[in-house]
Amino acid sequence: MRYLLSVLFSLVGQASYAQEEGVSGSFFIVYIAIMAILFFFILRPQWKRAKTHANMVAALKKGDDVLTAGCIKGTVQAIDEESGFCQVEVADNVVIHVLKSTISQVIEKQTSQKAAKLNAKLPSNKKKAA
Repeated sequence: MRYLLSVLFSLVGQASYAQEEGVSGSFFIVYIAIMAILFFFILRPQWKRAKTHANMVAALKKGDDVLTAGCIKGTVQAIDEESGFCQVEVADNVVIHVLKSTISQVIEKQTSQKAAKLNAKLPSNKKKAA
């Protein structure tokens, strides 16, 4: 990426030199190329991520296992569409209120079940059971 930018900036330098000599078309083309690169490599992927996140948040429903932006895993208990908050149960009888937009991912049930099995195998959990 750095190489690409250095090539583009050198072209801008050549174009500005050419403009002083009266050739202004290449200068305009270089700026169009820079804007196209910015659009396709920076802006467009960001817009796609924002759109998929908005669709994911809109599809939230009660019972979904979610991961918040603060890396808190829990289960959605209720969703308030007016305020944009939802209640997430993170442990038995522990419910937190989070903004729907702070939910970073919906965890699939299979992944959640595998994590519960791995958590049960941890040595710290075996000591508590004994």
